[in-house]
Amino acid sequence: MVSPVRPGAGVTWGSRAAALGLTDRFVVGVAAEVIGKGTPLAVMPCVNTACVRHSQFEQSIAVLRGAGVRVLYGEDGFTPHPPGRGGAEPYPWSLALDAVDDLVRDTAQGRRD
Repeated sequence: MVSPVRPGAGVTWGSRAAALGLTDRFVVGVAAEVIGKGTPLAVMPCVNTACVRHSQFEQSIAVLRGAGVRVLYGEDGFTPHPPGRGGAEPYPWSLALDAVDDLVRDTAQGRRD
């Protein structure tokens, strides 16, 4: 699980860098290697609506999902908030931890989405 992934701490994750496996940040490098190994991974980007409007954001989400990463974003994960306001709700850690539980259970049963 990589969570929360915030701009500044990991905008490179939400950008092409992680989707392409290129990074100078340790956590993103580990995540890129995990993707390459086919190890189950869940991420929950923590971004605001201004970041989401960048054309690369949705493309990166699609690349990560295409690589088998469970991306907890939108209705089934983190919902972006307006810039500078933070979220109205606390960060949804329960969704992130539930995703990890699901991945562990699926791995133990020999399944992988």
